[in-house]
Amino acid sequence: MRRNVALARAAVAALAVGLLVGLLVGFLLGRIGGNREQAAPPPARTVTVEKTIEKSVPAEKSVPTTTLTTTASASP
Repeated sequence: MRRNVALARAAVAALAVGLLVGLLVGFLLGRIGGNREQAAPPPARTVTVEKTIEKSVPAEKSVPTTTLTTTASASP
């Protein structure tokens, strides 16, 4: 009976030590490789924006045409 209790205690102790070692290793690995604040930023993405601008071209200004009529009269 004592042997079973000793094995159970040893198993619980081994499990606890394994969990603590795993947490410690995970913490250290996170500190070494998980520093994302100082890491290089991701590469920039190129975005093309197309905007259609419709602008009406004003028609040519029409210049009023005047006809100059001159008449000459000759008196004898």
